[in-house]
Amino acid sequence: MKTIITSIFLFITILCKGQTSDVMYVPDQKTLVVTYHNNFNGVGFYVGGYLVATFPAPYIYTTPMSRINRVGLSLTNHQISIMGGIFGESYYDSVSIKPDIWLKIHPIRILTKTNKGIDLSLGVNYMKGVRYGVGLSIPFRGIY
Repeated sequence: MKTIITSIFLFITILCKGQTSDVMYVPDQKTLVVTYHNNFNGVGFYVGGYLVATFPAPYIYTTPMSRINRVGLSLTNHQISIMGGIFGESYYDSVSIKPDIWLKIHPIRILTKTNKGIDLSLGVNYMKGVRYGVGLSIPFRGIY
């Protein structure tokens, strides 16, 4: 399932001619956060969803809100990113919405002082406590 979700988001990035796509895993929440940055201006968006290893039983109805848990905007210079949006937790009869703030760095790009190349994504999230995320940043600038 993890491979399918990652492949879908990377396909969307290639289709939309994005410059950079980041895939980050947040172990405290078992969530994948995917960031997409568009051409040249450093503004993008991010979407997060629960990582589900098995499909639900056929008699359980689930909505997209129970899978997608965060959405927001991202500003970056391709070395440091600041992300802000909302985090939603769905309950049986209601949805709880909280602010979602991220600071994400790309250590190899910072050390080499470049904006190119595959790099790690290290993120720190503040939302009722501090969480971390680790992942991969993949630039697609050379493809187009």
